[in-house]
Amino acid sequence: MPTTITHIDALDIRFPTSRERDGSDAMSPDPDYSAAYAILRTDRADGLEGHGLTFTAGRGNELCVAAIRSLAPLVRGLTLEEIKADMGRFWRRLASDSQMRWVGPEKGVLHLATAAVVNAVWDLYAKVEGKPLWQLLAGLSPEELVHCIDFRYMTDALTPVEAVAILSKREPTRAERAAELQRTGYPAYTTSAGWLGYPDDKISRLCREGLERGWSHFKIKVGRDLADDLRRAALVRREIGPDRKLMLDANQVWDVGEAVAWMRELARFDPWWIEEPTSPDDVLGHAAIARAIAPIGVATGEQCSNRVMFKQLMQAGAIDFCQIDSCRLGGVNENLAVILMAAKFGIPVCPHAGGVGLCEYVQHLSMRRGHHDAKRLEARTSPTSSTSPNPRRCMSLCHLVVLAAIMQVQSPETPAQRDSRMAWWREARFGMFIHWGAYAVPAGTHNGERISGIGEWIMSRAHIPIPEYEAYVHRFNPARFDADAWAHIAKDAGMKYIIITSKHHDGFAIFDSKVSRYDIVDATPYHRDALKALAQAAHRAGLRFGVYYSIMDWHHPDAQGPNFPDYNSRTYSNPNFGRYVEAYMKPQLKELLTQYPEIDVLWFDGEWIADWTDERGRDLYNYVRGIRPTLLVNNRVGHSRQGLSGLNKQGRVDLGDFGTPEQQVPPEGLPGVDWETCMTMNDTWGFKSYDDDWKDTRTLVRTLIDVASKGGNFLLNVGPTAEGVIPQPIAWRLHEMGEWLATNGEAISGTTASPYGMPAWGRYTVKQGRVYAHVFDWPKDGRLVLTGLKEKPVRAYVLADGQALTVEQADSGLVVQLPRVPPSTIAAVIVLQVGGGTGGAVDDLGVGDRVVVDQGRNCVSEARSPRCEYCASGDSHQCAFYREHGITGLPGGFAEYVTIPAVNAVRTDTSLDDATAALTEPLGCVVHSADVLLRMPGRYALEGGRGGKGGQVSHVLICGAGPAGLLWVQYLRNVLGYDGLLLVSEPAAAKRALAARFGADTIDPGACDPAEVVHERTHGRGAELLIEATGSGQAFAAIPGLVRKQGTVLLYGHGHTGVDLSVLSQLQFREPTLLAPVGASGGFEPDGRPATYVRALRLIERGQVDVASLITHRYPSLDSVPRAFAGDHGAADYVKGVVTCASRCS
Repeated sequence: MPTTITHIDALDIRFPTSRERDGSDAMSPDPDYSAAYAILRTDRADGLEGHGLTFTAGRGNELCVAAIRSLAPLVRGLTLEEIKADMGRFWRRLASDSQMRWVGPEKGVLHLATAAVVNAVWDLYAKVEGKPLWQLLAGLSPEELVHCIDFRYMTDALTPVEAVAILSKREPTRAERAAELQRTGYPAYTTSAGWLGYPDDKISRLCREGLERGWSHFKIKVGRDLADDLRRAALVRREIGPDRKLMLDANQVWDVGEAVAWMRELARFDPWWIEEPTSPDDVLGHAAIARAIAPIGVATGEQCSNRVMFKQLMQAGAIDFCQIDSCRLGGVNENLAVILMAAKFGIPVCPHAGGVGLCEYVQHLSMRRGHHDAKRLEARTSPTSSTSPNPRRCMSLCHLVVLAAIMQVQSPETPAQRDSRMAWWREARFGMFIHWGAYAVPAGTHNGERISGIGEWIMSRAHIPIPEYEAYVHRFNPARFDADAWAHIAKDAGMKYIIITSKHHDGFAIFDSKVSRYDIVDATPYHRDALKALAQAAHRAGLRFGVYYSIMDWHHPDAQGPNFPDYNSRTYSNPNFGRYVEAYMKPQLKELLTQYPEIDVLWFDGEWIADWTDERGRDLYNYVRGIRPTLLVNNRVGHSRQGLSGLNKQGRVDLGDFGTPEQQVPPEGLPGVDWETCMTMNDTWGFKSYDDDWKDTRTLVRTLIDVASKGGNFLLNVGPTAEGVIPQPIAWRLHEMGEWLATNGEAISGTTASPYGMPAWGRYTVKQGRVYAHVFDWPKDGRLVLTGLKEKPVRAYVLADGQALTVEQADSGLVVQLPRVPPSTIAAVIVLQVGGGTGGAVDDLGVGDRVVVDQGRNCVSEARSPRCEYCASGDSHQCAFYREHGITGLPGGFAEYVTIPAVNAVRTDTSLDDATAALTEPLGCVVHSADVLLRMPGRYALEGGRGGKGGQVSHVLICGAGPAGLLWVQYLRNVLGYDGLLLVSEPAAAKRALAARFGADTIDPGACDPAEVVHERTHGRGAELLIEATGSGQAFAAIPGLVRKQGTVLLYGHGHTGVDLSVLSQLQFREPTLLAPVGASGGFEPDGRPATYVRALRLIERGQVDVASLITHRYPSLDSVPRAFAGDHGAADYVKGVVTCASRCS
């Protein structure tokens, strides 16, 4: 039987704590701890109830009681079962009432009351299940937990996919950590001795009692009087000793400048953090304080009402400790959101647990029937703060949930986990290194003198004082910088990733740093974040992205700044270098890893200085991997690299994930070591105007082949000008390399070191089942001796054109008979197939791998050579021999098992659930269509596409907010970076809500005329881009009245029927560009895999497109297919359904 909530009782409960000054601080000298208590009554025969409360300090408690009663109509009559089905929707029901939002939204008295009601529902839920709340939450799957969260306004900081991944990563060891938390409890601190109203003898006594009970963290209140604070801080530090943590709490009484000045006085007592130093609403003020007082941490949050405030605090680098309040924050749902966001940003959560009931919330969140009495209150170790009788038993709200899912404890990485993390990098083989900064302004010349050496070292080589060098920074204005053009050059060259200098040795940052103003936004006339632009452009181009960061800093006074004129001294040591690491370098790295989600690699340098050690390197490696566990870090994070060989004395990698030979290729490779050779095209990394000593294209391609044949990656450098232009000699050589790779790329990407040695005529690269012979010196007699090969290939052919070749056994060994003319004078590639295989050159899948499948078979799938004209041009969806499983010509649409070409299978990230990964194909269709749109935009172009003669698109209309329309909204906003007007017309309210959440303005065609709205919002002109995503004939017929003259119409939906042909005449007179792309197939990765699927899957894995929220219905078996195809009988909230087969196929 369902459990129905019949009514809510609200009680006003108060305790006279002001009598003994318990809980007194600088802001609240006389609190009377109180609770507005909510009781949900039900129709159950056993009288089961749900209990929740919110906390106040006395006066005003009656307002919270009244607010609880005002929420009763939103809850009364609901069944627990319908609430449980979508806890996230229930939260939005309470927090989004159209009239009550005026007295919120999500803040103030109404929000406190919402917390009481929400927590009472969770309490009822747990009681019905017969579990304490923490066990109930801990038993929910990552997907179920994430479904409880309202992601509105926070997807720029945390997406549902990222949240699921955070929880899923710790899922395997959840039970063990839950048991450990139950056994030992969650770390806590005490404020028993810290109240402002206590005399010294009481403070000393309470400190000693705390030490006897095992406390190691003590907090005191400050902010009323500086002299008194200094005296009491000295007293407490003397009592607890130097090894225990001391925290300070100002309870919001200071201005920003006052906080900084006060903390500089209190810093002598080595405080761990200052809590609530200023107004809880002043995000930028907290950030300024955090920068000024580091390495003392800033803690705040107990006065923050919602996830949006916490998002801003984390994004701004304003907090080091996140102090959620389980009442003020709105209950379990919001707590989950903030805890997971903090996990992503690497910020520890230390819940506020003071007052009536909050300690119970924090420990358990399972309210007992009956009310708290004064006797129980007095029995605590203290009446507030994070305390309890056992100093290890104060458990964080969601010791619960997130239990161990987001604990900051990292288990050792297994070899399989490391291989998974390194997989994309090992596959890539070729990347672009970019050295760019203020050193491009002098371009190798200072005071009229050409300075010898590499361009980016001019500050050191020319012995330029810091103020004089800063003048170059102030002149750095890359007005011609085009991030998409740079990404296009890399993509066209066949490169798979980009690494750019975020901060070189000169200390100047090309990103928007809140830690320092010595950056491209604050210190130059450019005033824009070039790094963010390039990161996003690389992501749009399907490239991985990383940043170089110099450990050495010639500008900072706590680093190598004082070394002038010998900035690069290997002997000078700065006694304040530890402060530079903790207060400057780590915060900047945290900015990079939390503000730039595209970063996959941290490439350190400048580690040879005397101040750096392997111990510091190990700490830094753990620090950055703790923030982003999937990060790759080079070995220069440590101190043991020996010169340009890039390895330690033993030829190994001590710290980090890969070695870094510089300007050289190891003669025999580095067996068993991941490594990457970085190299310049001329004789400098940073731009020098007169360095024209360019390597030719043949040398560069052959170096790439040499590196790949030995199992390494090749990171080839470019040095742009101060104007932001990649010099033409570089661009041309990269284009020529790209032309070679366009034909021969599969012989580089994904290959491994050759076991066949280095033949005199060239090199070998290997993928299982294929050996690629890269022939540098084409034999005049046409006979190529396969030095080192013992097994006769079953097939041999020219990679460029598929021409079959014969292999014979001769006295000299295996010999391939070659054509007279080589297909390339740079390096001709002969493919030697030494094993079987299906489809393309894929051999990296094993039993148990989870894959996304391109259901279409084309020339590459069938290993057809030569390819048809469409596959040859990267338009495989139009393959002359195209067939699809379950759609055109091939069975298997609902099969439990199906045989497919391995090249059609793309391995998925193990953190993705099946249902989420299954939406790769529909997203791939959007990716392919967007590529077509960018190539052929018509009169108006989206930014990043080819320019239209009418300028940029500034008004977009999407007809329909089904899965396609919702994916388009996200792709435009999150991937293409479109920030103009985006309208979505959709009759279903639930779908409109999703579209709005993803960043669109919505139109209800049932309530108004879409054409009128479009004309009003576009000033009578219509949309420059219209995406028809419904497949409805009625929607198609409306297009002429919605699109701008010579705009672009993209027909995405299928099945337009019942359309009067006169519509075409109306369209004709508006002269639109009509695009009708179809499918998710397109070009190919070097190994033959479908490139569009790979890109789409990457977007899902990174959380850039939220597909999980589109899954509104799940079906347990194939018997439910008719119901699923019927849109769950027309359910108003139906967007996408997922059918799960018995074998877990989706």
